Amino acid sequence: MEAIKNLRERSGAPIAEVKAALTEASWDSEAAYQNLRKKGLAAAVKKATKRAAEGLVGFASNSDSSGAVLVEVNSETDFVARTEEFQSLVSSVAQAALAHCPTDRGASAEMAADALEGLQLADGRSAGAATQDVAGVLRENIRLRRGHWLACPGGVVGAYLHVSPQPGLGRMGALVALHSPSHPIDQSSRAEAEALGKQLCMHIVATRPQYLDRGSVSADVLEREREVLRQQGLKTGKPPVIVEKMVEGRLKKFYEEVCLLEQRFVMDDTQTISQVLRTSQLAKGTLQIPAFIRLQCGEGIESQPAMDFAAQVQQAVEAA
Repeated sequence: MEAIKNLRERSGAPIAEVKAALTEASWDSEAAYQNLRKKGLAAAVKKATKRAAEGLVGFASNSDSSGAVLVEVNSETDFVARTEEFQSLVSSVAQAALAHCPTDRGASAEMAADALEGLQLADGRSAGAATQDVAGVLRENIRLRRGHWLACPGGVVGAYLHVSPQPGLGRMGALVALHSPSHPIDQSSRAEAEALGKQLCMHIVATRPQYLDRGSVSADVLEREREVLRQQGLKTGKPPVIVEKMVEGRLKKFYEEVCLLEQRFVMDDTQTISQVLRTSQLAKGTLQIPAFIRLQCGEGIESQPAMDFAAQVQQAVEAA
């Protein structure tokens, strides 16, 4: 019973499988563990083609909040995303990503899946190997999808996680850099800056801005929007000269919807985000947002067609 208990805790496998593995290995715990691990990895490989759009976003930041990361790890089901093994994996990957990022200089960048897989975790394993191990234990397709890091030396990176099962984890999250070129945020005002940053991140999660300001909108996107608005205006039968004026007026509304600095602050819609920065007591009204990040778990993953009941039964039979 002691051998079964120890191997169960080590492997995370069901008791019946643990007992069978020990019997097969003549009660050699190490051999039984390796056999269980191989079986788990095989099961994970078999499931690797299944759609994984659930999961969690993990967050980590350095001690002075001048640098932070968000990572997304996907699972097939929300049930697995609630397990201790999965949540521990996401937290570990976030901490490893933070250690890897050059937070000593102001910048932001995206980390692709292969970059995340190569990260070394605190226990010495690569993030890719740890993900395979957890997938083997939980018998579900689990994958590292993407990460983002944001650094703002002399400033603060505010953060917010929405639908958070525990600190550092959530279904979606945001980061925002707050910086002043003339009045660096010192220790006395850091807590206030972090609080404002959190509010701005809550706004970002809620409103989904696509760009920081007008200058961030590419010429292609702007011309495409102009053409859509132009065609809408021409359908009214108004002269082209009037239509062009209508287009310019409606573009202002477009900027207000997609550009963070022009959006109305969700906590005080009498002000735009730009006005919130100018009226803030922090940095004597010179506060700026160099960059922001919004990450939502499963966003952009194509939905899987609904499977009929007969197909589900057949798939279960084949898996067994």
